[in-house]
Amino acid sequence: KANAKATVNANVAATAQVHAKATAFAQAIGTAYAGSPTPTAGAKTPPKVSGTPVKLADGLQYIDIKTGSGTAAKAGDDAFVEYTGWLQKTGKEFDSSFDHGGSALEVKPLGQAQIIQGFQEGMVGMQPGGTRRIIIPPSLGYGSTASGPIPANATLIFDVTLVYIQH
Repeated sequence: KANAKATVNANVAATAQVHAKATAFAQAIGTAYAGSPTPTAGAKTPPKVSGTPVKLADGLQYIDIKTGSGTAAKAGDDAFVEYTGWLQKTGKEFDSSFDHGGSALEVKPLGQAQIIQGFQEGMVGMQPGGTRRIIIPPSLGYGSTASGPIPANATLIFDVTLVYIQH
């Protein structure tokens, strides 16, 4: 019983350390690139980016806006990200971590979390401190189902900054 309690306490302490590191890193990197969302508000329309997107067979596209450093995220990792999402058709923002107090979103574990497939797939290969524009077709988003401010069959645009990963 004492060993089980010690294990639980150690796990709680380790989780607190991960959260503290992610928060400190997010504050240290500030804005990820010129025109990016600030820690207090998401950009209301997608900032202009240059480059040719990488196009995957399933329709997902992405452009690395800023390359991070360190070990790249892979399926099974726990990731902490800041993001802003817009509707491609109108450019209107529908959600942003910056509009929720600037707290990083926990994606645990990458590839199996309860978020849309395109968001998770688009994060694979990112390095901490990197920012990526992910363009998600409806088939990897919400499909033919509307969800809150997101209409059915919407193509989504996300700018995602990988704050921290835990392998």
